[in-house]
Amino acid sequence: MNRIASIAASTVRPIGPMLFEFLASCLIFVAAALAGFLILLGLFALGVASSVDILFYRGVLLCIFAFVLTIVLVAWIGRRGGRLSLRDAVAAGFLSLGLNLSMLIVVPVTLDRSVSIFMLGYMASHQDRAFTSAEIGTALRDVYLGRFNQVERRLDEQRLTGNIVRSQDGSYTLSPQGLAFVTWARRIGWLFNVDSRLIDGASSMPPAANPTGTSAPLEATKRSPADSR
Repeated sequence: MNRIASIAASTVRPIGPMLFEFLASCLIFVAAALAGFLILLGLFALGVASSVDILFYRGVLLCIFAFVLTIVLVAWIGRRGGRLSLRDAVAAGFLSLGLNLSMLIVVPVTLDRSVSIFMLGYMASHQDRAFTSAEIGTALRDVYLGRFNQVERRLDEQRLTGNIVRSQDGSYTLSPQGLAFVTWARRIGWLFNVDSRLIDGASSMPPAANPTGTSAPLEATKRSPADSR
């Protein structure tokens, strides 16, 4: 019995220092991730890379800057304290990078591009009234797409990205890179059960207008020689 108790005691005894090291490491990495996030916010506030007009690309660039600065900061602190190695600093930097990229996509990029956010903001600016779905649609058409020029903005972004090409007459065509991106997006959308209509825009093209000004299917606007008699 004494032998069993001795074995149990010798097994449990190292758990205390191991638990302390685990908690200390968690605290260090949490602090590093927080520092990386604060660095990212500081870079945005200072206007670093403000010449990059597309928020997502600017954010990715600043996340990389924050990643490097986080590694330097953690390595410097580790060198002074003697507890952290360069490997720990690099690991902390990658943790910060992953969290910053996730935050960038989930929050600021969504706020910058979401139609739903605009809709809620428009309703918040007119809290004294109620809206029908048709009135919200009118606001999207007249304000979001019209006054804010969001169609032109999206086209310009895709042109700068290389997904579309602008012709001399002002029309746009899809580039091979853009076609490859759409193919990739369809596959990813299939994996996550995304509504395919949001990716395959061909099925949502509006019907052609007939000479009377009303909408009609494209086939209905075509006349055969027999019809012209």
